[in-house]
Amino acid sequence: MTDLTDLLARLESASEGSRELDARIWCAVRGHRFHAMNDSYPVGGRFFYYPATDSSHTYGHALVRGEFCTESLDAALSLVPSGWQYQLLKTGGVLATSGKPCKASIKAPSEYGWVDEPRPHDGYAHTMPLALCIAALKAGSAA
Repeated sequence: MTDLTDLLARLESASEGSRELDARIWCAVRGHRFHAMNDSYPVGGRFFYYPATDSSHTYGHALVRGEFCTESLDAALSLVPSGWQYQLLKTGGVLATSGKPCKASIKAPSEYGWVDEPRPHDGYAHTMPLALCIAALKAGSAA
């Protein structure tokens, strides 16, 4: 299972956002591999580690509020590729296609507006920020 496939599976199974998921997304977007959280760091469980590309040492990063994309729709929108279109759908129950209440779709710009081609990248989750993170990561990997 690739790092992105594993991350998408974690996001799809999550019932809510978390700092660890935010850290994993931060790493995925920047081409790093997530290593570990440091919950004892004085910034409230927002500090994590990722290895250098040559594995010679480990770097650390503390998430800031704008990077909490699994809990904030505004932060999740920052993952949508520039100029791409998106649609958000939340139901009172669950969607028959996924068994989850939220769906986000992202697609490349088209001169014809929201049409079936090119196909959108869909994300299904228990919360809208999680669904948008899933769709944005899929779209980003295809961009």
